[in-house]
Amino acid sequence: MKVTNKDASFFTSWHKLEAGEDLPLGCLVGVKDDGKLYKATNKTGTPIKAVGIIYQGSTKLWGAKYELKREDILRKGDFSEIYKFAVITDATIDGTPKFGDPLYLGVDGAITATVPTGVGTLVQQIGWYEGEQSGFKIVKVCLAYPTKTLES
Repeated sequence: MKVTNKDASFFTSWHKLEAGEDLPLGCLVGVKDDGKLYKATNKTGTPIKAVGIIYQGSTKLWGAKYELKREDILRKGDFSEIYKFAVITDATIDGTPKFGDPLYLGVDGAITATVPTGVGTLVQQIGWYEGEQSGFKIVKVCLAYPTKTLES
């Protein structure tokens, strides 16, 4: 998976936020009351609104030379910036979207093509589907859409 944007300084929404749990690359994240990053979710009763996307993992030390390598996970306790606008290449999407379809926040940082339903569920459009290129699913993320919680 690859997460990119044109100008990181413009598109980065927050700087140096601490991960409250391990967060995979491309995961939609939100901020809890403790000010740390967690997987965003639309779960009834415990929704966490997506405010950004993880675009880099933790730095890991390898071998005697201590060569710095990036992981595909931002480890709990490590700090990172997050993107508010991004393009995800080789995205994992729940459902089968068509070109231009809106995409939504799913459970535990997931992206879904299905509009969430159920009382108390958070409905947050997170972007749209751009189709496939060389077999990779392309998603454009824009976390500027309004959200709503479904009522009875």
